Amino acid sequence: MKRIGYTKDRDGKTITLIEAMADCGNVQKAYNKARKCKRYRKDVLIFTKDKEENLDRVRNDILGLAYEPGEYRYFKVYEPKERQIMALPFYDRVV
Repeated sequence: MKRIGYTKDRDGKTITLIEAMADCGNVQKAYNKARKCKRYRKDVLIFTKDKEENLDRVRNDILGLAYEPGEYRYFKVYEPKERQIMALPFYDRVV
C-alpha cells in the first residue's frame, strides 16, 4: 500500500507532497539549482530555449507519476586519479 503524505501550502490548504513538488515555484527553483555553473552548456541552452514548455512537461510528469529517468552519460576524469563519472541529462537533474 502506498502512503501519500500531506502538507500545507502558502494559503493553509492541505495538499499532497506530489502536488507540493510540482508547484511552479519549486520547479523553477529546481531548474535554477540544476543550471548553476552549467549555464552555457549545450543541453542547458537547449532546455532554456523552450524553458516554459519544458518546465510544464516536468510538472506534468511529476503530477502524472510518469517520470522515467533517462540514460546516464559515462566519462572518465583523470585528476587527481582516474574516476568514472555517470551524469544524468539536464532534464533529469531538474526533476
